Amino acid sequence: MYTLTSDYIELRELRGKIKGSMYPRLVDFAPQIPMAISSLSLKLNGKGDFNTKEIYRISALLNITEDEVTRYFFPNMFRGVTNSLDKIRREMVHDPKSNS
Repeated sequence: MYTLTSDYIELRELRGKIKGSMYPRLVDFAPQIPMAISSLSLKLNGKGDFNTKEIYRISALLNITEDEVTRYFFPNMFRGVTNSLDKIRREMVHDPKSNS
């Protein structure tokens, strides 16, 4: 679970896809999953995680591709890897011990 911040725009983008769908309001979209409106709202605000069935149904409703599933529902999976690689690169470049 993560908090919705400017660093995590994926949930905002997912909300935008919902607004552009056949069911633009959460009150109309949530029953299609099916899910309580309050649960959907909490999850779109980063206060909970979507389960597998919810991810599948939302993806079907919004025509989300397999590649996009990772982006919208598992953003930390690759962000952590990327951040770790960036940190290692910075340490290699700026490490005074590496100047020997």
